[in-house]
Amino acid sequence: MLADPRKYSTVFPHTNRVINEAQQALQNQLNTAALKEAIADALAKENDALINVALNLAPDFATSQLIWQTLDNAINLNECEKATSIFAIPVVLVLGSKNKARINPVLATDELNQFFLDKKIFYSENDSFVSGKLIDPVFISGIKPSQLYHWVRNIHQAKLWLPIEVLANSIEVLGEGVFLRFIVGVTIGNGQDNIILGINEEAFIDSRMELMQLINKELKTDGVTLFP
Repeated sequence: MLADPRKYSTVFPHTNRVINEAQQALQNQLNTAALKEAIADALAKENDALINVALNLAPDFATSQLIWQTLDNAINLNECEKATSIFAIPVVLVLGSKNKARINPVLATDELNQFFLDKKIFYSENDSFVSGKLIDPVFISGIKPSQLYHWVRNIHQAKLWLPIEVLANSIEVLGEGVFLRFIVGVTIGNGQDNIILGINEEAFIDSRMELMQLINKELKTDGVTLFP
């Protein structure tokens, strides 16, 4: 377990409803359902600033953790007949090249989706899709919680899952470098418990080596040593 590197301060905005209700919940003065309702209300009104302030200025780890967990629940646990899960799988690329080279981080989408189906990473009863573009962390971190909240409740077809353009920025390497990218996807199911995760975790773990081989084959570039 890594120590929490953040620095916490007793100085925080006492008017922030999310922080106040999280602290009351931790002191058993308020039900966590009230905190979830407050966060869901902010998400529905696209008030991401309220949530961001609460996460960034929470006075201690317990408060920050409770807000994060409740935010996750407010986005993903809904009472819709068709439950949607948007997920991101981290991929670490270790690259080496004696000359300046450029990697186009795009996998064949059809082949990638067939792999997820064949390995039963996708539940067969769900409508699922995974993008072949390896997305950089800057894009992922720029997605607002209210966007996820809206998408989860309004996506009706997996292949149309993201209503904004997703760009896979090329990777330039000279010498050695380590790069983080994400495989992003969505599953739409009937609201069963497995949809909370979206994919079959055990099947994914069993297939990781083959997935790395697939990525290695797809991204192979002359003059570049690649380890995914």
